[in-house]
Formats: sequence, structure tokens, C-alpha cells
Amino acid sequence: MISQSSPNLKTYHVQRELFFTLTKIAVIFIYGLFILSFMGCSATRSVTETKRTFLEQVLITQSVKSSLNHAKIPLPDGASVQVTTSGLTDDQYFAIKVFEAWLGQQGYKVIEDNADYVIRVVWHGIGTGYNEFLFGFPPISSTLIPFSTPELSFYKMVEQDARTRLSISIIKKEDGQFVSATPAYEGKAYYAVKTFLFGFTFESTNLAPPPPE
Repeated sequence: MISQSSPNLKTYHVQRELFFTLTKIAVIFIYGLFILSFMGCSATRSVTETKRTFLEQVLITQSVKSSLNHAKIPLPDGASVQVTTSGLTDDQYFAIKVFEAWLGQQGYKVIEDNADYVIRVVWHGIGTGYNEFLFGFPPISSTLIPFSTPELSFYKMVEQDARTRLSISIIKKEDGQFVSATPAYEGKAYYAVKTFLFGFTFESTNLAPPPPE
């Protein structure tokens, strides 16, 4: 009897150990899947819905200036011009003042009446955008777990940008004769904050000068 029960007892212990080992593996596997389900990459892009912040205003200003970097006005030096504008947003009324200042820097006289030429500026688009990219763990707050965790990012980038696109046409004011039209010019300004390994942060921008901290 003893010799027959010993193998059975040994088999029981082996099966018991195997059961607990498989159970541990299953628990670790399920826990790993749970963690991985919260980890990953995310990317979002949206248009801000608030009033213009200081940063947004600076970005728009520089994007307008940037769009004029390659602009050319085929008029004689010192010509007097009257500027008209059309666009889909109220930002055009600020942008046109930046454009008029640029005209003055090019040597043209901007006047309201009795100008030699009319310059018509069409703003195809002026606006800001927001981009966010995260590789890591987003903040977790759930009724399924009794605690909350902060965001843990292996790499994160938050970027705000502004873009401007415009075209210019020139008409002789005296007789309405068409003189010239330009292709579309486009400019962009951006400000980005990048974070590595949970805490190493640096800024990247083409604003000149960069915004104050």
C-alpha cells in the first residue's frame, strides 16, 4: 500500500506545483497586458478655441512676416500704393498692417488717396494650430483601480504653430489696368516643448526673439 501511494503523492505534489507555476505566469501575463493597454503613442491636432494668447499672437505675426520673405512687388521705387485686403477671418485686419509696414521697408509710399497703384492682398488662410504627441503612459484615473497615476512620458512633444498664405495683385489706379499678380506665398512659425525620459525638457522654435519664459 505504501509503495503504491508514494508515486500518487509525488504526482499530486508535481501537479500542484505546476498549477501554481502556471497560475503565476497567467497573472503576470494578464498584468503585463493591463500595463501595455495604457502604454502607447498618441498624436492629436486641434485648432485652439480660446482668444488669442500672447504666444499665438506672436506666432501669427511672425508667420505673416515669414510669408513675405520671398515676396516681390514689380513696381518702381518710391511708387505710391493703396492697399486693400480680403480674407475669411478678422486676423486679416492686423495682418494688413504688418504688410503695409513691409511695403514701407521696400521703399513704397502707402497712402489712402491719389495713389499710383492699388495693391490687393488676398489672405488664403491665417490661423494657429496645436499638435501633441506622446509615447509613454498617459495619466490614469479610473474606478477600476484605487489610485491615480501621473503621466509618464518616454517622449512627448507639444507644439503650437501659425501659418499664413497670401497672394498679391497690382492694378493701376488711374485706369484700372492690371499690372501683375504673384503666386501664393506661405509662412510658418512654431514653438515646441519636447520632453525625454520623464523630465528632460527643451524648447524648439523659429521665433526671433523666442518668447519669454
